[in-house]
Amino acid sequence: MLGSCDGSAIKLLEFLEHMNLRQYVTKPTHFTDHSKTLLDVICSSSRVMNVIIDYVPDLSSHAFISCELNVRKPKPVPRWITYRPLGDIDIDVFNEHVNCIPWELLMKGNINESVAVFNMLISALFDIHAPVKTLYLKDRSYPWITQTIKDMMRLRDKAHAKSHRTKLEVDKEYYKQLKSLVNVALYNEKRAYYRYYINKNMNDPRNLWRNVKRNIVDFKKDCSDLPQHLGDADLINDHFLGVPGNDSISISQLMYFYYHRFCPAVFSLKEINESVVLKIINSIKTNAQGADGITLKMILMTLPRTLGVITHIVNTSLISGIFPDLWKEAIVKPLPKVSQPTELKDLRPISILPFLSKIIEKAVCMQLRGYLNINNILPQKQSGFRAGRSTSTALLNVVDDILAGQDIGLGAILVLLDYSRAFDTLNTKLLMAKLTYYGFDDIALKWFYSYLSDRSQRVEVTNLNGIRNVSAAAVINKGVPQGSILGPLLFILYTADLPGCILDTEYHLYADDLQVYKSFIPTETETAVRKINQELDRIAEWSEKNGLVLNPSKIKFIVLGSKKQIDVINSYGPVVTIKNANIQQVSEARNLGVLMDSNLRFEKHANNIVKQCYYRLRVLYKFDLNAQWHNEALNNVSGCRCGASETSRGATLESTGLTDNTTTLTAPPVAFIQRVRGAARRADQTASAFTGYSTAKR
Repeated sequence: MLGSCDGSAIKLLEFLEHMNLRQYVTKPTHFTDHSKTLLDVICSSSRVMNVIIDYVPDLSSHAFISCELNVRKPKPVPRWITYRPLGDIDIDVFNEHVNCIPWELLMKGNINESVAVFNMLISALFDIHAPVKTLYLKDRSYPWITQTIKDMMRLRDKAHAKSHRTKLEVDKEYYKQLKSLVNVALYNEKRAYYRYYINKNMNDPRNLWRNVKRNIVDFKKDCSDLPQHLGDADLINDHFLGVPGNDSISISQLMYFYYHRFCPAVFSLKEINESVVLKIINSIKTNAQGADGITLKMILMTLPRTLGVITHIVNTSLISGIFPDLWKEAIVKPLPKVSQPTELKDLRPISILPFLSKIIEKAVCMQLRGYLNINNILPQKQSGFRAGRSTSTALLNVVDDILAGQDIGLGAILVLLDYSRAFDTLNTKLLMAKLTYYGFDDIALKWFYSYLSDRSQRVEVTNLNGIRNVSAAAVINKGVPQGSILGPLLFILYTADLPGCILDTEYHLYADDLQVYKSFIPTETETAVRKINQELDRIAEWSEKNGLVLNPSKIKFIVLGSKKQIDVINSYGPVVTIKNANIQQVSEARNLGVLMDSNLRFEKHANNIVKQCYYRLRVLYKFDLNAQWHNEALNNVSGCRCGASETSRGATLESTGLTDNTTTLTAPPVAFIQRVRGAARRADQTASAFTGYSTAKR
């Protein structure tokens, strides 16, 4: 252990790393006449201080080891919460009132009046049946502490107070009996909750971890956790709206898109029926409350009585080309990016839009997505926000190309480009010109202009004392709405002409993440680097013309290949630049969630995934779970194989929905599969050597 040269010692240290543990003993702990060895260890995920090794030969050959460990259970921070007690509503009386409202009257007049009256009626209805309440929470609440358990606890506490007051043995015995009953009841309730919400979802990881995070382990960061000097909502709003980029777009560029057409097809918005609206409502999962104070649950409780008026509002918007003004305001909640935020740049905006606006957005998105797919408007190598495509298809395409080049002796340089707040810097005037270019008719253009213009946002910060600090409404002048359904699709349509400036290299897009790479003979590094730099300058020029901002400080490049290929390429000292700014060379880089290394062996990525898996297993071990779940979870640790499917080279990725009708990205080469398997297998062997479990699939 002292020199870490012994095979068993190396395996132990690797295992501790997988478990996110650190070994704190650094001196010999076992003594003989001829040797001193480190046999006794202290392993912890917490900070260990003052490790003392005290060797007393008369007592034992092993030294006595002591340490200090400062372990504090974090106390829950008291806070105020505001909510509507929808569960307390008398459904019969509520439905009677819903049916008494003349919803049909809202189908007359203009759309803005209809939306305003609808919001007013919904709010008034729920103000009667479930008025907003404010609750002060001292401790964190748990779902298994039911009202019955609370009543039993109150009786127990009364008995405890009485026994403490009277000092009588009979009162003390009565208190002990109640205490035992409460503990048994609490254990049974908790056990039942775990069995229903955890064990029942053992084959549904999404729901399982949703329940764990929501009610068991507090992973959430709240805007009320912000330090006091970051509590000014207006200051935060100004920071979020301080978007970089060039607002001026050349007239010639606008005229080109206005007077040319990508294809003869025309996109028109079409009305939808009530069944489609109902399907859209049921497909939306978020229950966040927007500026209008209406949530998904509130709308669901008024159905089917309000379905007709909602459908009328949606269709009126589609045929008139007007997006309701009340749906253009966003509530932004700042969440910390880091555990201890100190500056405004440490905050991330979470934008919440009115729920009803998502219905019409989804209706338009469905129609627009179909039009783009039928006419092949989006680039084939754009994997973001498209059905059948994901980060996996983007990574497989890039890695496949690079490994295929390695098979014939080519090295590669991969450049990972980073845009600063890309969705926020999009120029709306240029977007409207591009929509014209892609065949949008007058009503569709009018609708999208109405959708994008005159938008505003307010920042809301809730202090620990329950006081809400809300900023003044600020106008949003550019970009697509954050948190919207249409925003990502509009962005990839806005950047659909970007590949036109990429001439001498390969590329792949995932939303605003752009990868540019080139395979070449290692002895031709200087020529390849020159072509890459010219390509990057063309991309930078396109970005500037389109109002997008590249961030040179975050752009990286990595040399890929075999050890020999990498050494030859690096011997030329490749200097990759963009607009005369040097780009940093790295030996490993995170690309769409995967840690890529120069040799494309993915060992560190596999180790990190195993580490995360064991952390989650440690969380799950605290629950009342059966052995079947433990074994199933351990067997799934090896699911960190980067999504590599067991298909041969040249087969299309049918499992991802990418067929010959879309694009034929080839499956990962055999070498790629073997490398990823090998990395996962080595991580598995290290863990199984100490746990007795094997994560390899049998």
